[in-house]
Amino acid sequence: YWTVFIGKGNFMDADLSKLEAVKVPSDEFWADPFLFKFKNKYFVFFENYSYITKRGKICCGKVEDYKLKDVIDVLDFDYHLSYPYIFEEDGDIYMMPETGENNRLEIYKCISFPNNWELFTTAFEGENVADAFFYNDLEEQKWLFLNKVISPKADRTSELYIYKVDSLKFNTLIPHKQNPVIIDSRVARNGGTIFKYQDKAYRPSQSNTDGVYGKALNINQIKKLTIDEYKEETIKKVKPNFQKDLVSIHHLHQMDGIFVVDGAFKDTL
Repeated sequence: YWTVFIGKGNFMDADLSKLEAVKVPSDEFWADPFLFKFKNKYFVFFENYSYITKRGKICCGKVEDYKLKDVIDVLDFDYHLSYPYIFEEDGDIYMMPETGENNRLEIYKCISFPNNWELFTTAFEGENVADAFFYNDLEEQKWLFLNKVISPKADRTSELYIYKVDSLKFNTLIPHKQNPVIIDSRVARNGGTIFKYQDKAYRPSQSNTDGVYGKALNINQIKKLTIDEYKEETIKKVKPNFQKDLVSIHHLHQMDGIFVVDGAFKDTL
């Protein structure tokens, strides 16, 4: 079963063996955590997958003493939701969850934090896209990173796509010249948003190998990003060996000296 860990400091320097797993109900798993700060308090938004409905919804909880409190539902539809990438732009709060089962990319605008949202815009109509996020580079160019399925027999772990966009409305959507910029299940699937560490940019990604989903977490340093070229190098691979009976780890998000990761334990626990 998947659950969430909340840690102090920077993930790159952290002792993961000291992390304490959040306890989840037996009929659910929690994954894809994202941090968000609202009125000087930190919240974690995450996928809450029900073994009963076989569908994920978006929930959030308040961070207190590196634990999750007051967990509530945020988005719950008749299709699967995960990867609740939440961000602020021009004073407003938005969320771009994974909605691939609905065959499009959806962005929601927050009307009342944390659980009142309305549909803001959509893109990639008719396409099965996953794990999308925005990245603003040093020149304030906006890039959209995502994974998607391009054929019925393919999955969403093997190909990474990048687009240059003008705004959240996607009036201009320019595909990268090398799309898909990566074709490799060991590194392509996004595992959180790009973060800075010692003035360098890093993209977390899933390592899906040996038939195991989320077997490890890659930390990839971005070497070059233009509309013509994309280069990255995996500088660290985090394996699920820092806790007893942990078998997978595939997502990281951090801000302001707090980080969240997810991990899967053997279901015999």
